[in-house]
Amino acid sequence: RTIDMTIKEKVTALIGVSASRNSDLIDVLIEMCRDEATHYCHLAAYTEELDNAVVHMVVERYNRKGYEGSESVSASDISNHFIDGYSANTLQMLQEHRHIKTI
Repeated sequence: RTIDMTIKEKVTALIGVSASRNSDLIDVLIEMCRDEATHYCHLAAYTEELDNAVVHMVVERYNRKGYEGSESVSASDISNHFIDGYSANTLQMLQEHRHIKTI
C-alpha cells in the first residue's frame, strides 16, 4: 500500500490540532521553504525529491514562529534552544540533493 501525501498533509499531521487554525501560515511557509530549498540546492526548478526536507523545514519554521531571534526559551522547566537556520538532520536532507554550482 502506497500512501501519497502532499507536503501540506504531512506538515498538518506533524503539527497537529493547531494546523487547522493556521492553514494560511502553513501555505506561506511551504512556498517559502520550497523556494529556499530549490535555491540552496542550486536547482533550476523545484523537484519532489525535496518534499521531505521541505516538510522538516516548514515544521521547524512553524515551531519557531514567535521566537524569532531567541536563542533559548524556558517555560515550566522545558527549554527549547533555537539556532539560526535548520537542524543538522534537515540540513543533511538538503545536502543530499545539493548540486555543485558552476560558474
